[in-house]
Amino acid sequence: MAIDLASGSVENEISVAANIPHGLAITPGGQRLYVSYMGGTTIKVIDTATGQVVDTITVGVPSHHIQVNRQGTELYIAPGAGNLFYIYDLREGSLLPPLVVGTGATDVAVSPDGRTALVASTGFVPTSVPASVSVVDLLNKEVLAIVSLPAAIGLTPAADHVIFSPNGKLGYVVDRGANRLAVLDLSTLTWVGSVIVGTAPHGIVVTNDGKYIYMGNRGLSPSFGNTLSVIDAETYTVVETITITVGTRPDHLTLDRSGRFIFIPITRPVGSQKMLILEVATNTIVDEIAVGKDLHVSVQGR
Repeated sequence: MAIDLASGSVENEISVAANIPHGLAITPGGQRLYVSYMGGTTIKVIDTATGQVVDTITVGVPSHHIQVNRQGTELYIAPGAGNLFYIYDLREGSLLPPLVVGTGATDVAVSPDGRTALVASTGFVPTSVPASVSVVDLLNKEVLAIVSLPAAIGLTPAADHVIFSPNGKLGYVVDRGANRLAVLDLSTLTWVGSVIVGTAPHGIVVTNDGKYIYMGNRGLSPSFGNTLSVIDAETYTVVETITITVGTRPDHLTLDRSGRFIFIPITRPVGSQKMLILEVATNTIVDEIAVGKDLHVSVQGR
């Protein structure tokens, strides 16, 4: 689905497949959009200028969340299960040998300099395997470390999603199982901070200046959440809780390139789903776009 931010309306709906489209990755120039699928082993390629599917890449493995490198030559694939991380060479049209990471590899983030990836793994299967974050050297195609999440009293940690700090020195991990943000120092590979947020957090962004982290608290059925936690990135404290009044279950958050706005998919109630736009300077919702579809993740185009 393509949304025109100037008019605040749905501009185009692009038919891709029925296999549960899930993740998105866009090339730095915004010309190509890649769509991953939980229920298949292909990735669709969309020309953003025409809004048409121009290619179907058979990668041969499931793809939960994906990223593309800044050169547009490699796709990084977290399959959503298992303990393998995949790199697909877009020039050669083939998978490179998989890398062994933590069990339950669900999300991948690429560092600002493009040299390192973080892979978030939920653990759980088997239950004796801890949640973890794997640090991957993208230049040499090797796993440098698999770091287990800290224990949580009475809860089972689950690394659901991960992003880098703007300077690339820290990894911010959404721990859905323990309802917290966990902070990994990438120079020492030690956990240096955590903060409790709402129930079952899911989406996360950090402001361009690195001062604040926003996390969407999705909640658990039937009590879906309707808040965002705003975290001071220096003190690791929640400085504001934003209540959403037009729906529940906020999903993946996206910060626009200017850093002024955050896009928030609201996925409940079914049939009345919306894309909310939050102004960062005031932490207020300044627009809501009715979409009527179950949005999961967004990226900003050209």
